[in-house]
Amino acid sequence: DEAVNFIAFKWAEMIQGRLEKSLQVIVFRINE
Repeated sequence: DEAVNFIAFKWAEMIQGRLEKSLQVIVFRINE
């Protein structure tokens, strides 16, 4: 159980990081 939770947490972190990068790129393009 703990291993599954850890993997799920890492996946969530990675996905969230990618979304934040994507949003930054979109905002940057809008501001140009």
